[in-house]
Amino acid sequence: MTSDNVQALPLGTMLGDYRLDAVIGHGGFGITYRAFDSQLAKVVAIKEYLPVEFAVRQSETVVARGARFAEDFAWGRERFLDEARALARFRHPHIVPVLRFLVANGTAYTVMEFEDGRSLGELLRESGRPLPPDEVRRLAEGLLLGLGAVHAQGFLHRDIKPSNIIIRRDGVPILIDFGAARQAMGHRTRTLTSVLTPQYAPIEQYAADGKQGPWSDIYSAGAVLHHAITGSAPPEAVSRVGKDSYRPLAESRLGGFDKTFLAAVDGALAFASEQRPQSVAEWSKLFGVSLPRAHDAPTQRMDVAPGATAAAPRLSGVNREMPELLSRPHRRSAAPWIMVALVLVIGAVLWRYQAVWRDLLSPAPPTIQASAPSVPAPTAQGSAATPAPTALPPPSAAPAP
Repeated sequence: MTSDNVQALPLGTMLGDYRLDAVIGHGGFGITYRAFDSQLAKVVAIKEYLPVEFAVRQSETVVARGARFAEDFAWGRERFLDEARALARFRHPHIVPVLRFLVANGTAYTVMEFEDGRSLGELLRESGRPLPPDEVRRLAEGLLLGLGAVHAQGFLHRDIKPSNIIIRRDGVPILIDFGAARQAMGHRTRTLTSVLTPQYAPIEQYAADGKQGPWSDIYSAGAVLHHAITGSAPPEAVSRVGKDSYRPLAESRLGGFDKTFLAAVDGALAFASEQRPQSVAEWSKLFGVSLPRAHDAPTQRMDVAPGATAAAPRLSGVNREMPELLSRPHRRSAAPWIMVALVLVIGAVLWRYQAVWRDLLSPAPPTIQASAPSVPAPTAQGSAATPAPTALPPPSAAPAP
């Protein structure tokens, strides 16, 4: 899409570090550009707050259409920034990541990842026929997982429709363009034409005091699935007041879908909000085994490990992998630790008994045997040898007188 919107900034305009290259979407609430990030050398999408009911562009600056619209314009800009801050907290494979937001030209901007694909609205409009059953099931799975993550954080999308779902080139559906700020503006001004899309909005969104909740997003998601299955959107909610003209899909002959899947879509499209599933978890159960991965996948953020501190949300970088496909960390083998322990034990034993081991392992000294001194044997010739002792003669008697 080129810049054929007279309210759009000229292509090539530098918005901080971003060069605006093309207009890729516009509506009653703002304009979306494809832009180039000159710092990170990557393509991004930038959404500009420009509610045509209250504001107009003068040169590059956006101003209120008059003094009586100035307060509403400023109030809506703050809601726009609040929504950007909220979305920056999400990192989910089925939700477009918000990288940052900024204020310039009298208005506000949200910088998002650029999803390389086409909107579901374009695909349905160009083909003029329903999606293949396998693609519908993948779409349903992405909606369940994405909405489950959004609702687990206490937020609602409020504007689910084919044009707000990007089907990436790899077939992954991505939720974009949340409508919380538009809903707030619509309730403030009682103008709903630029706030909701009739074919996909539940009846409670038509009233400023209508009670909205997860069941409201579930209705819109069901309407999107109805369009993908049949090739046309369901009847508008206001046309179902009194006599309901909705024809249940489960009663139709639609090849490629089982009754359980179709009945789950019918349940989401119940006219009265209390008759619809009240949570994504409840809606997932209605699909049964027709969507096993979406049924089993968690829809709430993971708890922080005991003793750990929750990390602050990052505004850059995104994990685009499916959470259920993320490889589990390999459990390290205990064998190396056992070997280390054995070596330590053996070393301690050797050190403790080192004296004993030294005695056992060192060679014994030679044994010296003591012997009596030898006496030379007498020789035959006593003259040469030491003379033998001579016996003394016995004492003689005394001489007579």
